[in-house]
Amino acid sequence: MFGSSYDPQFPIPEMKTANEYIKQLGWLGSQLLALCWALATINVSSSVLVGIGAVSGLYIFYIGKDYRREFPQIMDSLSKIGLLRLFAKAWPAFVAIVIISGLAVGAFTWQQMGEFKTELLGLAALPYATWILKKLLGD
Repeated sequence: MFGSSYDPQFPIPEMKTANEYIKQLGWLGSQLLALCWALATINVSSSVLVGIGAVSGLYIFYIGKDYRREFPQIMDSLSKIGLLRLFAKAWPAFVAIVIISGLAVGAFTWQQMGEFKTELLGLAALPYATWILKKLLGD
C-alpha cells in the first residue's frame, strides 16, 4: 500500500526486510489515523488510549523482529538521507503515535481533535487515496 518493495537505491538483500517493515508501519499508522478520526467525536478515556498504544507497540515490536536482527547491515549500507528516505514511507505511523500519545498524556483534548476533524480526515484518507491511485494507474 505504501510503495513497492524494490528500490534500486537500496541494493542489499536486507532492504527487502526493511521495506516490508516500513510498509507494515505505514499500514498500522493509516489504521490508527482512521481510528482517531472515528473517535474524534467521542470523548474516550486516557486508559483506552493507553491500551490502543500498548497494543500498537506490541504489534510494532512483533513485526520488527526481522528488521531489528538485520538492522546493523541496513545501517551500514544507508546514509542519513537514505535512512530518512526509508522512514518517510511510514509517516502515518509517526503522526498517529504523536496524536495518541498527546491525547493519552493530556497535551491536547478530544475537543481540540474535534475542531480539526476535517484535517484529521485528510491525514487518514491520504494513504488510502495514494493506494487507490497506484492501483488505477499501475505500480
